[in-house]
Amino acid sequence: MRVLIATNEPVLARGFEAILTSGGLEVVDVCTDVGRIIDAFARHQPEVAILDMAVAPLHTVLIELRRLSPTCQLLVWPRQISEQQAKELVRFGARGVLPNDVTPQLLIATIRMLESFPQQEGAASALVKQVCDANERQLLSLVGCGMKNDEIAMLVRTDARSVDQKLRTLAGRLGVQDRYELALYGLSIANEPIQSNGEQVWKNEIANAWF
Repeated sequence: MRVLIATNEPVLARGFEAILTSGGLEVVDVCTDVGRIIDAFARHQPEVAILDMAVAPLHTVLIELRRLSPTCQLLVWPRQISEQQAKELVRFGARGVLPNDVTPQLLIATIRMLESFPQQEGAASALVKQVCDANERQLLSLVGCGMKNDEIAMLVRTDARSVDQKLRTLAGRLGVQDRYELALYGLSIANEPIQSNGEQVWKNEIANAWF
């Protein structure tokens, strides 16, 4: 498998590279400069990437890498991390979080195991599911239906200003430039169930209001 390593610590980078090459894996690049990560992904299209948690801001990096290379399996190597932080990293696109004291044997076995995993989806819906919670996906779906902020606010029982602020946050997270692009993401999940309290209530309300 083609592996990319990203860490701002050269000694750690050399250690990872030595372990992986000794295990018969191809290291396509070692990024000790955080600013090179995006360019390296675009140039090499790795199958697996190991990201040092010191790469900051990691959540933003994960989202951008998922956009750039949806099928790449992203592994995070942490310094100190809580269970909640690990879950957040997975939600934002990491395939897994390696143990802080990962052994060479476990590291190679983990990457080899990824070969048997199905590749992650490349569709826009996959990114939305990775980086947006149920309520955020609900808002995107309503935008995809062509609804305005005041109409959305009425359905989700809040005010239009709150909807606007939330959509601006989602636009920044998804890297879209305008409402049209945001609506395309909404359309990508329009037919998928939303797992949240009151699931399908907003769809029923739309049906009652429009038909």
